[in-house]
Amino acid sequence: TNKKSSISKPDKRTYTIIMQTLCNANKGREAIALFEEMLNTCKFDPTTNSTELQIDVQTFVVLLRACGMLGNINGANKVFGYMRSFKINISTEIINAFLRGCSIGGQSDVAFELIKDLEGPNLLSYNHGLNACCKSNRKDIALDLYKLMEKNLIKPDVVTFTTLLKFHLLQPDIKEINRLQLEMKKYNIKPNKSTFQTL
Repeated sequence: TNKKSSISKPDKRTYTIIMQTLCNANKGREAIALFEEMLNTCKFDPTTNSTELQIDVQTFVVLLRACGMLGNINGANKVFGYMRSFKINISTEIINAFLRGCSIGGQSDVAFELIKDLEGPNLLSYNHGLNACCKSNRKDIALDLYKLMEKNLIKPDVVTFTTLLKFHLLQPDIKEINRLQLEMKKYNIKPNKSTFQTL
């Protein structure tokens, strides 16, 4: 006899956990595809912005990180559109999820363009951008980001300087290293363990 399957339809938490796992495995495209599948499964209706599942902020954070890893700004804008449909506020913290993905994927160009046009980027935004530059070995963009920080009166921290120092150690520039160390003193920032390991 045929028995009716007891396996129920995946819920929001199941989808989010799987997307998180895919992101951690650097499989951003698969995470994005799963989100589209989730919308179809949940019978998302764009005319009423309704769905069978209540999709929360964490789901979008995971997806934005996946888009950032791929440097997929169009995908991110699509996610922002869905967030607006669900009346979820797009804060700097939410955008930082995308920038964190850029940091992981070394998507320095995309990160710089977003930060440059962003209203109210914070220190974490810049540090994610700088780390993306470090991953992609884009010293030129990193210096532009640091200048932008100064222009917008964002006070750097030890993470900022440690990341910048990494560039000048890959291609030793004693003059620039000394200048950055003086900058750290100006901001009363003390090197941490990571800074000493870099040096």
